[in-house]
Amino acid sequence: MKSMSRLFLALMLVLPLASHSAQAGEELVIRLAFEVPAVPENQYNELSIQFKEQVETISGGAIKVEVFGDGQLGTERENFEAVQMGTLEMSTISNASIGVFSAPAIAIDLPMMFPSKVD
Repeated sequence: MKSMSRLFLALMLVLPLASHSAQAGEELVIRLAFEVPAVPENQYNELSIQFKEQVETISGGAIKVEVFGDGQLGTERENFEAVQMGTLEMSTISNASIGVFSAPAIAIDLPMMFPSKVD
């Protein structure tokens, strides 16, 4: 259920681009990259394929998603920098890699920072 919620959120963020693409009369291509192996049992791979299928179906083909796994377009850090520069549209990146660019993101990776939920 959680993965479906994330997929729905991603669709809601991407679909407004479809109307822009349709107005321009050209196909919009979103490149999605991740560093982990693109094997069927990998969650990043599975969700990326589901995302691709959903976006292309809901947009009626106005948006095309190209999925690049296995670090084909670079490491997480390189993908993050490519997204910042606008040469890559989307990437799945761990908190550790984002923490290099934004220190507050590291807080998510500190589950044992407090002895209990109350503290």
